[in-house]
Amino acid sequence: MQNDKALMRSSLPERLGKLLRALAKKITRAIERITALSKRKVASAIAIFAAILFILPGLLGAFGGSAANVLGGVRVGALDVSRLDRRALRETLAKKAHELEQRALWVRVSGKTFSLEPRSVGFRVDVEKTAEGALSCGRRGNVFVRFLGVYGRFFSPAGVELASSLDGAELSKVLGRWEETAITHRPFGGGIEINGTKALAKKPSGGRTMDRAGAERAIRRALVAFEARVVELPVARVPSPLPEGAADEAA
Repeated sequence: MQNDKALMRSSLPERLGKLLRALAKKITRAIERITALSKRKVASAIAIFAAILFILPGLLGAFGGSAANVLGGVRVGALDVSRLDRRALRETLAKKAHELEQRALWVRVSGKTFSLEPRSVGFRVDVEKTAEGALSCGRRGNVFVRFLGVYGRFFSPAGVELASSLDGAELSKVLGRWEETAITHRPFGGGIEINGTKALAKKPSGGRTMDRAGAERAIRRALVAFEARVVELPVARVPSPLPEGAADEAA
């Protein structure tokens, strides 16, 4: 009996130790599960927060924002007009318009250089129309288009052209004078030359002439360009306007 009691007293600490070790393992596993759960919750919260930060600008761009302010990522030429209100936008554009309307334009035709004063051909920048274009940029289309446009302008700004006008008839007169002055060997339609009692036939021939449509496009682009440069106007070679024997037949 005494031996049994002694054996029980000696094994009690061991059993208690095993019990404590088992309890410690259970507590450790519980803590690990709680920690893992917390990490997942934190990761989920971070992911949700990041998604909100990503989506929020698009939602604001698609649904919010005052129509009296330019959206972000909008340029007029080289001018960054992002988030300007209507008044500041007009002032910025008016200053640039005055500069462009006063700036002389240098052009080159067949190696000869000429100067053009913008006002001589009625050139003017339409500040109001340009401002409306900048204010409406990014606000057209459905919600999905406007939503994606916010991120598109972040990587590549949207460009708005300067609205302008000029007097086409006056520009045509100027181009004609430049053509006559600068271009030699122009096309000849043939004719008859009277020399005393003799009539000599002048054969038609081809030659060089200004590409009027191309020249006008180049002038219009250069007038609204923010960077001044010499504009090379296109010159084309054209065939004879009449068959080679037309003058002989007329004679």
